[in-house]
Amino acid sequence: EAVREMHEYTWPGNMTMVKSLQTLDKLTRELNQAMVDVMLVPVNNYVEVFPGLKERMNKRDRKLLDYTRCKRSLDHLKKGDKISENKLALAQEEYTEKRKKYRLRLCVDTTA
Repeated sequence: EAVREMHEYTWPGNMTMVKSLQTLDKLTRELNQAMVDVMLVPVNNYVEVFPGLKERMNKRDRKLLDYTRCKRSLDHLKKGDKISENKLALAQEEYTEKRKKYRLRLCVDTTA
């Protein structure tokens, strides 16, 4: 634009200059589009993958926390002096359920 404003139409070679500037504008637009297609689109696609991955990792971490909490609770009950069979059975059942959920989540995450 600056070259066009400075260039007077009465100068010799005016049409050559105008055609050169039009070609330069066209090439600049093509380069810009090529850069977007080659660089920005793949990078944006790559970055879009991470929210889903992060969400799955957080879900797996919550399952691990549940599993670990149940395991510690069960271990604590087993080490206690007064073992209530009812509490022990409930803790064992909850531990087994959390362990299955965590391992199932782990298998699903690794195959997805």
